Amino acid sequence: MHSTLRVLLLVLLSACSLSAMAERRTFVRAGLNFPISFAEQGYKESRIGLTLALEHRFGTSSWEAGLQVSNEGYTKVIFGDFYFGETYLGTGNMPLEYISTSFLPYANYHLYETRKFSAYVGAGAGLSLDNDEVDKHIVLVPRCGIRMFRRFDLNFQYYISPWPNSRGILTLSYRI
Repeated sequence: MHSTLRVLLLVLLSACSLSAMAERRTFVRAGLNFPISFAEQGYKESRIGLTLALEHRFGTSSWEAGLQVSNEGYTKVIFGDFYFGETYLGTGNMPLEYISTSFLPYANYHLYETRKFSAYVGAGAGLSLDNDEVDKHIVLVPRCGIRMFRRFDLNFQYYISPWPNSRGILTLSYRI
């Protein structure tokens, strides 16, 4: 999985540098993710992750498309009987940490734009590689956000995937 991620990042960065020379409507965004779980105790094992995105703005239209690669540690809360070896520990909820690497093509539509502020909504569909029993999940991702000073992005995405892998992601990124 790590070699696949390295190859994808190399391709992403190469494409970005070539397109940046050709025109300035293609950008790279780098930032931090924080997963948000809505389950009880769902925040206990969440960890900040990294995100990298290549975005292209279509001329003067309000549409943009991108490809995002991200990594984060998120929490699944599992209910059941728990054992340590053969010793019964009890029944209840247990928060467990999982690591996820996501590959997400997406599109955004800018609802309101000025030189200093922009609000947008969008959606994506992609693949989430998690360290759990199933390992790979198709995800549908509605997203909304704001862009400030044409550089800073703050957005919220919700990964819709088979239970219990659904999660929210709050991302703060900077356009390079």
